[in-house]
Amino acid sequence: LYKETARPRRRFVGITALPDNQFLVVRQGPDLSSFVDPDTRLLRFGADGKFITPVGDLVTRAGSGITDINQPTGIGRFPNSKDFIILQTSEGIAYGAIHMVYQASAEFEGWLPKYDPSRQDQRFIDFVRPNRFIRPEGVAVDGRRGDIFIADAAQDSVFKFDSKGRFKSESFGFAQTSGRMLRPSGVAFFDRTLYVLDSRSNRILRFRLSTDF
Repeated sequence: LYKETARPRRRFVGITALPDNQFLVVRQGPDLSSFVDPDTRLLRFGADGKFITPVGDLVTRAGSGITDINQPTGIGRFPNSKDFIILQTSEGIAYGAIHMVYQASAEFEGWLPKYDPSRQDQRFIDFVRPNRFIRPEGVAVDGRRGDIFIADAAQDSVFKFDSKGRFKSESFGFAQTSGRMLRPSGVAFFDRTLYVLDSRSNRILRFRLSTDF
């Protein structure tokens, strides 16, 4: 379908399908020197599998901007929406999870960050607290409530945020699970149940969530 034999050090680390059967692919690699085609990009493909364009709304570079991407690790989409969250390690950047919202009008078609910490009214939103994540590798969304779950392998933790980006006390990690969850690298949500992939012990953990959350 799509291969880059001339660049063997590039890796495809995440994929998500859009409602119209287009799909987004996360690519990473060590060479970010090219302005035109750096290793790290988010790529957009058509429903026929043909490459369309890199998503130019994200900027490939180390930095403290909300749309800067350096070494991404994964991606997840919101149900029935083109909105997505892209994850990346903390190496050289300030934001390990970026929530992008799709917009289409006569003047613009693409994605914009939902939270912009450069704005006074959004700078203290929990979701965009700088350096919150170290190595987030999995993200899932509760489509009914809009809650977001992010698995950070380096912190042995799953972080929960509500639909307004507020950190929730139902987040949990090594201590709360009595050491049963180590290096969570994937997460999925269905029917009030959270499934977490424990990459250290090669187990899938299941947590039934209370409807009171």
